[in-house]
Amino acid sequence: MRQTEAMDISASAEVRLEPGGSHLMLIGLEKPLTEGDRFPITLQFERAGKITVEMFVQMKAKEAIY
Repeated sequence: MRQTEAMDISASAEVRLEPGGSHLMLIGLEKPLTEGDRFPITLQFERAGKITVEMFVQMKAKEAIY
């Protein structure tokens, strides 16, 4: 695992962020995450600008809903 500042995604591509692959690591949280929590996260895109999406906390990735 290594930190990166950017990820190349073509305009027509779909990218899944998941354990063992590309994923987001949240650093400096003010409190622990609890299963079922929901919170907004803002992603910065080169051309599309900032887009805010809702994230939800799910402890078991195999049960993720896509």
